[in-house]
Amino acid sequence: MPVESLEKRTVEVLALPAAVDEELLFLYFENKRRSGGGPLVSVEKKGDRAILVFEEAEAAAQVLSKGHHVLHNVELSVRKLASKDPCRLLLRGINPNTSTEMIELYVENMMGLNVPDYALYPSPGRDFILIHLSQPFSKDFQNLSAKISKRKLDGAMVTLEQTEQTDSVLVENLRPGTASDMLTLYFESERGGNQKVKEVTMLSEGK
Repeated sequence: MPVESLEKRTVEVLALPAAVDEELLFLYFENKRRSGGGPLVSVEKKGDRAILVFEEAEAAAQVLSKGHHVLHNVELSVRKLASKDPCRLLLRGINPNTSTEMIELYVENMMGLNVPDYALYPSPGRDFILIHLSQPFSKDFQNLSAKISKRKLDGAMVTLEQTEQTDSVLVENLRPGTASDMLTLYFESERGGNQKVKEVTMLSEGK
């Protein structure tokens, strides 16, 4: 089975009810009449989402084209697996008290980078850091991830993760009553980035 076809054979299922387990997903998505799918290689459930890998890319395409999938009277959202961002990686499990200089040295040594090659963006709690690369990541991620998981940083076991590419941003601290149209106008203006906005979804007041 060619490795390059893995992305085409993989789909992601969102908004899964808690009662739906991996066995039920196997049965439903291998049932061609019900889901349009076919034989599965694996099903991995993570919270309310699951990653399905089919034996054939055609089965994955049929599942995606069907669009309407219902389990336990709940409509599931099925989409292509998001591509990995080649310029952003997450370093998790960092000791919040570890100095920025030590983290920089660790990243440079483990990943073979120089100062102009990357920028670090710590989370508010400083327990994980976004590594933003100036060039797309070209090394074997699995080997690098295994290497990092064996090498502590300031006494802490850290892990390296790939991030998904996204076409969305989260906007917080909005004034109460801010309309979605106002956000569209702002982000499509020169001040907001001058980019076409496809959709605005208000999550809660101010967000």
